[in-house]
Amino acid sequence: MRNGNRSRVSSSSSSGGRREVVTHNQISYRATLVRRASERIARPHEAPRRRARATMTTATAPRALRVVASAPSRRLASPARGVAPRFTRARPPRRPSFPPEIEIARGSVVVAALPSLVPENADDALGRFRKVMCGLYLAGGALHFPDLFGSGPISAACGTSSFSDLSVVLQAVTLGWSVLGPVAAFGLGAGAWWGEAILVFVASAEIVLGVDFADAMAPAAIPPPVVAAQVACLFSNVAIRGWKTTEGANASGGGEE
Repeated sequence: MRNGNRSRVSSSSSSGGRREVVTHNQISYRATLVRRASERIARPHEAPRRRARATMTTATAPRALRVVASAPSRRLASPARGVAPRFTRARPPRRPSFPPEIEIARGSVVVAALPSLVPENADDALGRFRKVMCGLYLAGGALHFPDLFGSGPISAACGTSSFSDLSVVLQAVTLGWSVLGPVAAFGLGAGAWWGEAILVFVASAEIVLGVDFADAMAPAAIPPPVVAAQVACLFSNVAIRGWKTTEGANASGGGEE
């Protein structure tokens, strides 16, 4: 009986004289709950990083201890009644996605790599030249193809609606552009040598016709800007081919050494 009296503490209420028996274990349990709740409120930033469940449910804990402390880097999922509150890690904001050639540097968008206007080598220059001339010769063939039916720019300049009414020189120019233009464009797009050969032939023929046969082609003579463009085309082709030959000679000479 003496040991039993030590493990129990009796308290009487002031109103009705009702006695309530509280054991020593209940007192220590409540003190532990109070201490844990105060630590969560005082030090919310020291909460564990991994997900953890609270040791006390909302159903069994006293109302005075139903306090939820939220850390700055945590967010609390709203629990149902009788379910332990659960701490979940807040997701970091998603970074915006940019193309590979654009990078983020100190909060500003910086263009990291732009296509160079200067070709790296002769092969690069030749590939760019072929792409440009492929589009131009394809457009030239499409422009002169209606002249075969008397409705193109040459027929309009001569004031006729029939291909047979054109002069022999103009008929040759119309047939040349209508047939050789698309063929040269196909060869240039495929990277074939004969595509460049047709280009050189058409460009040389237009230069000669525009300079020496302007009167014979009147009133549909080749304009001087077109003649100048064909001269630049020939010069570019010869220069790129010379560059490619020089690179090949230097590579072979370096290999022999």
